[in-house]
Amino acid sequence: AMIASVQASISAAERLKKSLMQNLLTGRMKPDGTLRKEDEFYMDEKFGKVPLRWEVKKVSEIAENLDNLRKPIKSIDRDKIKGKIPYYGAAGIVDYINDYLFDGTYLLFGEDGENLLSRKLPQAFIVKGKFWVNNHAHILRVYDEFDINLIVNILESKKYDDIVYGSAQPKINKSDLNRIKIIIPKDIDEQKRISKSITTIDIEISTKQNKIAVLERLKKSLMQNLLTGRVRVNVQ
Repeated sequence: AMIASVQASISAAERLKKSLMQNLLTGRMKPDGTLRKEDEFYMDEKFGKVPLRWEVKKVSEIAENLDNLRKPIKSIDRDKIKGKIPYYGAAGIVDYINDYLFDGTYLLFGEDGENLLSRKLPQAFIVKGKFWVNNHAHILRVYDEFDINLIVNILESKKYDDIVYGSAQPKINKSDLNRIKIIIPKDIDEQKRISKSITTIDIEISTKQNKIAVLERLKKSLMQNLLTGRVRVNVQ
């Protein structure tokens, strides 16, 4: 019953996050939770109503693409250089090795794979510290005037069916990624306030997911002890 209750709470938080993102990332809602009035928008040919002091930007205008620095390593060769540094692919960590290509904070965007269509895993994600990346993930260095957390949330909220090509191995190439357009506040402080609102819910969801994991371990332990008779039940 406790597990079911926490799962219901997670579902409610996920619905809230989806609603917040729909309103915050389009600018219909301000970071303080109030809605913008009609006279606080201008019309854009692609996006329709865009808030004043927001702008339309291509990915190439908000981040430097560093795909030319990627370097894949075959599995058989990675076995010879095992270590603690993550080796990333399209949807996350593939392996750990003892060398790195990058050191810092970057945005990775899956270049190919089934996840482009199913979106079961994050399509865009932030990587920090030392790491290596193969040629299945685009790597972007977001410019200082943009909040990387907000950029990730914006890219995660979009669908890419219209620029994905290939049926056997879906793919988004570098030029198509660079041409993707988004709308974003000019003020980085507003960008960060929007990110904080979304991150707060992400932390809540993560905390509840961890709680479920603890409860499931407790249930498993209880069942092992109760159903084998190692622990008695006081029927009184």
